[in-house]
Amino acid sequence: MRKLSLLLLSCLLSMHLLAQYSYQASIGNVEAEQNAFRKFVLESSINVDIKPALLRFSRTTVDSLQTVIAKDSISSDVTKAMASQSLALFLKRIRADLKAKRYEVFLLPDAMKQFPLIWHNLLHEGNWQQYFTGFGIPRTEIMLLAFGDFPQYPAIKDIAMLKKLQRDPEKIADYAIEHRSFPYIDTLSFMVANENPEIIVHLFEQSSKKEAQQYLLQHKHPLVRMVAELSATPNKKNYLPFAYKLLRGEITKEKIDQLRQTPSAYFSAMVDEALYLRAEALAGKNVYYTIALRYYIRKYAVDFFVNQMNQLHEQTDKNRFFSLEGLRPEDLYFIIVGGDAAFYTSSYLYTYNKLMSFYQKKNAYELFNRVNNAAFRKFVQTTVYYNNFSSLLSNMPADTAKALLKRFVTGIESSSDYKLSEAIDVAEAMPGIMDNPALADDLQELLKVNKAYCRKTGNYYGTYVYGLLQQIYNTVADDKAGRNAQILSPYLHLSRKEVEQTNQQVVQQVFFYGDEDGKSSFENFMSGFKDAKQWKREQNGLWVTLRSLSGAPMLIYANLPLSNDEGKDLMAIDSLSRYLDQQGVRPHILIHRGHSYHVEHTIDRITSATRLAILGSCGGHKNLSEVIYRSPDAQVIATKQIGSKLVNEPLLRMFNDAILFGTGVHWKPFWQTLGNKLSKDVKAAGYFKDYIPPYQNMGILLLRLHKLDEAS
Repeated sequence: MRKLSLLLLSCLLSMHLLAQYSYQASIGNVEAEQNAFRKFVLESSINVDIKPALLRFSRTTVDSLQTVIAKDSISSDVTKAMASQSLALFLKRIRADLKAKRYEVFLLPDAMKQFPLIWHNLLHEGNWQQYFTGFGIPRTEIMLLAFGDFPQYPAIKDIAMLKKLQRDPEKIADYAIEHRSFPYIDTLSFMVANENPEIIVHLFEQSSKKEAQQYLLQHKHPLVRMVAELSATPNKKNYLPFAYKLLRGEITKEKIDQLRQTPSAYFSAMVDEALYLRAEALAGKNVYYTIALRYYIRKYAVDFFVNQMNQLHEQTDKNRFFSLEGLRPEDLYFIIVGGDAAFYTSSYLYTYNKLMSFYQKKNAYELFNRVNNAAFRKFVQTTVYYNNFSSLLSNMPADTAKALLKRFVTGIESSSDYKLSEAIDVAEAMPGIMDNPALADDLQELLKVNKAYCRKTGNYYGTYVYGLLQQIYNTVADDKAGRNAQILSPYLHLSRKEVEQTNQQVVQQVFFYGDEDGKSSFENFMSGFKDAKQWKREQNGLWVTLRSLSGAPMLIYANLPLSNDEGKDLMAIDSLSRYLDQQGVRPHILIHRGHSYHVEHTIDRITSATRLAILGSCGGHKNLSEVIYRSPDAQVIATKQIGSKLVNEPLLRMFNDAILFGTGVHWKPFWQTLGNKLSKDVKAAGYFKDYIPPYQNMGILLLRLHKLDEAS
């Protein structure tokens, strides 16, 4: 009876597949999809280096696989139809994904390379799973659709779910409880313990998850058991950063409790553990918990040091930076790489300068030796953000600076997200690097060599990105030599026409925040509009309106810097924005006035209508990518370090005069004139050198080149 049932099921399956398509029908489906795919690729704006690879696969590779199927005299027509139809489904899924722009095209060459190997192993019961190891969600889902009719489809579907849960580990516990037979439960449990132990802590805080807790306490891997045991203890927060060290028997809970009494000692112990694991990994040994420890270093760098420095930003340096006293260079280094975006600019600069005070004899390279090059790119990234990269290079011998530059520039092609972030870092560092002729030559050669390497190895993303960086290099070189760089033309001029509303009015929105600095900044701002013959002032309880009485029609809206503690400043901004929206006004000029920690609220107001964003905030340059995402055509003025009223006020006065009484702004002569005026004040001139005009924003230029390439 059982055999009869299985035979019936087999027959039904065969009938189902035959109903879907016969082998001959599948051949026609593949040919039709090949033609549709080719037409789509030829007419699309896909990267020119990848187009030939897509076309080769759709014709040469697919045809060769079809030949393999045709010569197969053993398999049934049902199997041959299934194998053939998977080719059409693979092409169809890629075409649909590219049309919908679901992911970057650069991940496709590897998917096309792996597809025949997976296809062959699925058909011949080989080890097809090995090819999914390096796949993320997009490539896995491409394969999932292509092999939907294969008997291994449920197993592929499980792998796709594994990839999704790895990306979103917060959902693992609930999924595991609801799907107890899921084959990768043990794998996911280890991943969470090794990388995200706080998820296990949260699970142990829920009385309804007793069964899951018991499972973790009895897990076959000792690290999972250790994290679970610690999560059930009262002092778990103290112990978890050292879970792996406890597992190795190299520290006791009593010692950890003792260290926790002194924040600096506790943090230093975490740094020591990170450096130990780094050394062991470089020696080829298998180590655990590095990602989890990185999380705890970030957490305590912010909790113990960065937040304290930020909160005391209006006190004396002695009080504000007291927590850094007695720390070692490696501790300061990990505070910098851990604190990252949480820093106020002044907090970062003090920490960085304190760190570099240990290296004042052209020996900055010793810092990287001391930390075994841990988090190298993250540290260098911060120096680029705050305009310190060139000075870092100058603080070491020429050969060492060259080696550091090579490490910084090389390896961008290895990015797994294709978001250009590492390329943007290199682009933004270029003007400073190229002030040194020897390093400029080294940089040019590095870009050439890396692009050639990527082309030789078939890395399309690397070939593309290094090509973009070569364009940035040539642009900077032309600009420094006084030659016109055509690529900069959109950033050399801002005409009044570009910032006018339909009624010819120019509308600005200025953002103020309600801390002491914001209130002072507002007073300085308003002092520039006292001329009753030039400006009419109207004010309500939330914002002020300034209307020009001569020159071109201009309206400036600025919210009042109401209490920051109570959130009234944000309420005023919201009210003003709603009012402008109701009036049908979309300001083309947005101006941020305040500390860097407020700038996210200003950037939230940037729209596709924004043509100029003046981010006079501390560290405003870090936010360029977000601005361009919201308004691809926006010009940006920002500072990489300290934003100051000594620069902001004269800059805005000059800008308003150029719009009111001229046809717009030509940025190069504007910037030179402003620089000449500020040079009379040493302090103002010092701040001004870190302000970046629109035509020197190389990060924005790279993003623009990328978007132009996509649209071409």
